[in-house]
Amino acid sequence: MKIKTRNEIPELLNELKLEGVGVEVGTQTGKFSEVILNKSHLNILWSIDCWEHQEGYEDIANHGNWRQKYYHLKTIWRLDKFGDRSKIIKAYSKDIPKEYNYLNELDFVYIDADHTYEGCKEDLEIWYSRVKKGGVLAGHDYFNGDIDECKNCGVKKAVDEFMTKHNEKIHTTLEDNPKSWYVIKGGNSKEEMIEISDGKKFGMSEGSLEAEKYLNKIKGDKNGK
Repeated sequence: MKIKTRNEIPELLNELKLEGVGVEVGTQTGKFSEVILNKSHLNILWSIDCWEHQEGYEDIANHGNWRQKYYHLKTIWRLDKFGDRSKIIKAYSKDIPKEYNYLNELDFVYIDADHTYEGCKEDLEIWYSRVKKGGVLAGHDYFNGDIDECKNCGVKKAVDEFMTKHNEKIHTTLEDNPKSWYVIKGGNSKEEMIEISDGKKFGMSEGSLEAEKYLNKIKGDKNGK
C-alpha cells in the first residue's frame, strides 16, 4: 500500500488492524480528526490542542485567543456526531505525563503541533514511548525551513534524528505538499538496513507480525508484484 495523502493514513491503520486508541496532537478545527474517525476503525480518538495564542511562534495556525476559542468550539461541534469515539482535550503535550498519563499503549498518534525543531523534538519524546509496538506514529509538515504558513520549521530534522536514534524507518506520503511522515513502531526486520534522507544507514529493529506483513507488501509493490 502506497499512501498518496495523509487522508489515506486511516486505511493503513485498518490494514494493520489498529482498532484501539488514537491521538491527534494539534487539532485546530478538527478536520483531520473527522477524517480519521470517518475512515478508521479506531474505538477512540483523542483530539488534543492548546487552543491559545503562543507568543513568539510564527505559524499560520497561531491565531489570537478569540479565534482559538472559536476553533475549539468548532472542533467540539464537528466531532460531536462521533459520540463516545471522540474525546477532546485542551492541553499541551507537556501536560500529558502529569495530567493524562493514562494515554499509553496507543495504536496511533499524529503530530501536527509546534513545527519548530525544538517543539517537534519535544512532542516526539513525549509521544513515541506511548505508542505500542506495531502502532503508527506520524505527523504533518515533513520539511525544514520557511514557507508562508510556517517560519523556522524543523520537523524533518527532528524526525530524522529521532527515528535514526530509535532505528525506525521513515515513510512519507507521495503527493501531499508538505508531506506527512509516518513510522510503524518496531516494524522493521532486524536483518535489513534503513536509509534516511541524508544517506546514512542504520539497522532495523524486529517488528510486530502485522507491521512486517505491511512492509513485505511495500516490497512487493516496488517489485511490481
